[in-house]
Amino acid sequence: MEKTKKLKKQPERHIYASFSYIPFLNFLPLFDKEAGDFVHFHAKQGFLIFVIEFIGFLLFISFYLLVGMFPIIRYIFVNFFFAFYILCIAILIVLGMYGALTGKAFEIPFLGEIAKKINI
Repeated sequence: MEKTKKLKKQPERHIYASFSYIPFLNFLPLFDKEAGDFVHFHAKQGFLIFVIEFIGFLLFISFYLLVGMFPIIRYIFVNFFFAFYILCIAILIVLGMYGALTGKAFEIPFLGEIAKKINI
């Protein structure tokens, strides 16, 4: 199955579609009824990335507070795992923004299939 689809795109909407991957700005294209299929495709993927970011940050904060009495574990966890988590999120954001700015409906692995099921 090809991961890049051809949707009816409007060149002036590429930058607007890239907003979908910026945290908190992703709600602008998500709820814009007149944005078109191309922008909504990217908005749904950006929303899923935002949800992953939010849940991840909550989990990290919870774990950080739980292991607060063990400074070595907290230090290793925060420096290694949190940095890896941020790097993964940044890669997803860059992939999505690149696809939006180049005018391609690139499905981010694992998230593209889930994003198709979102109806807004």
